[in-house]
Amino acid sequence: MGDFLAIVGQIFWGVTVGALGSAFSWVAKGAMVALGFGGAGWWRWSRRKRGKKDRL
Repeated sequence: MGDFLAIVGQIFWGVTVGALGSAFSWVAKGAMVALGFGGAGWWRWSRRKRGKKDRL
């Protein structure tokens, strides 16, 4: 019975760590995409602002 509980405990922790790793990966990918879009938008906005300043 002790061996069975040890195996079940190992499986439980493996699934838990796997789920946490997957969730962290998903959040990290989302943050990278958001920062990428934000950076691209900021770059485009600053480029447009610079262009207007040069024309005036």
